[in-house]
Amino acid sequence: WMLLRNPQGTRGADAAKHLKASLDLVPTRAEAWQHYALAVWSVNQWAEGAAAMEKFCSLTPQGARRLPGFARRALQSGQTDLARGCLQVLVKVDPQAAQSPETASLIRELGGL
Repeated sequence: WMLLRNPQGTRGADAAKHLKASLDLVPTRAEAWQHYALAVWSVNQWAEGAAAMEKFCSLTPQGARRLPGFARRALQSGQTDLARGCLQVLVKVDPQAAQSPETASLIRELGGL
C-alpha cells in the first residue's frame, strides 16, 4: 500500500477507481476488496474503506488475521489513521482479536481506537 501514498493523493484515487470498476464486475474477489479498502483509505474515505475491508474479511477466512500486520506497518510509517481503521475493522469482525497481545499493544500505541 506504500505505492498508494503520494502527496497529491492521485495514486490512491486512481487505484480506487479501477478497483471499484473491477469489483462491480466481479464482487467476489477478496483480494480486490482488500486493495480497494487500502486505496480508499489512502484518500481518507474511512467509512468506505472500513466497509470494503469488512467485505474482504467476510470473503477470506484468514482476512481478519492480516489486519494487525497492516496496522503495524501503517503505524511504523506514521499512518495512524490507517492503523486505527484496520484495528477498528478487526475488532468489529473478530471481537476476540482485541484481546490478543499484539492487537492490545497496537491499540495502546495508538492511544485507543
